[in-house]
Amino acid sequence: MLTSKDLIFGFLAITALIGLLGLSVYDQSAKDSFLKVAEWSLAAYLGYFIPNK
Repeated sequence: MLTSKDLIFGFLAITALIGLLGLSVYDQSAKDSFLKVAEWSLAAYLGYFIPNK
């Protein structure tokens, strides 16, 4: 079951991802950097839901 903390974290992660992708389109010279940070933020969001053993 998702808690409000999970929903807030998901909203922030998706907002950051959209913002970083927008910046990569706007600033072509730093596109690789923005895309790498977007990749890390998506990986952190997905890794948050993997249970620890």
